[in-house]
Amino acid sequence: MFYIRARRTWTRNQHAALDHTDWTHRRIDEFVHHTADAGPKNGAKATVQQEIDYLRSIEAFHMAPGRGYRAIAYSYIIMPSGRVWEGRGFQIVGAHTLDPKDADKDGVLVENRDLGVCFAGNFQTQQPTKRAILAHTALRARLKLKGVTIDHTYPHRAAYATSCPGENLVKALKL
Repeated sequence: MFYIRARRTWTRNQHAALDHTDWTHRRIDEFVHHTADAGPKNGAKATVQQEIDYLRSIEAFHMAPGRGYRAIAYSYIIMPSGRVWEGRGFQIVGAHTLDPKDADKDGVLVENRDLGVCFAGNFQTQQPTKRAILAHTALRARLKLKGVTIDHTYPHRAAYATSCPGENLVKALKL
């Protein structure tokens, strides 16, 4: 059975100051990322607690001085185990795709009003697991049930000069 593990299960930082956006009944884009590190300890065999620890380290990195995000940047994070974790979650403006030339009149990056999905791992050197790829398909199906139509899926590198999300993930998702 597929389910998304709620943000409240891994962090006390609960969206207090995050901006909302409306994904329902409109077409949105999806930007795919990777964490560019080895992923959680024990990879696909990580325990739930190991994944929670890993998520907390990502959020701490994103909120560190100099970065200054108010929470983890991504909408959802997919682990090698196939577990999907809520990052910022449903209809919350992300901080996942940098390209300041595309900021709207409020200074919010247009891409960040769309879906930001991050796969845990470095897909320049690792292969994504089948469980992670299947979880991505299930996540998209769940969002469709909520009235979200994903128009296009782009690798992060389509919007910013980066190798993200890694060549192996681009191939696996056929981006």
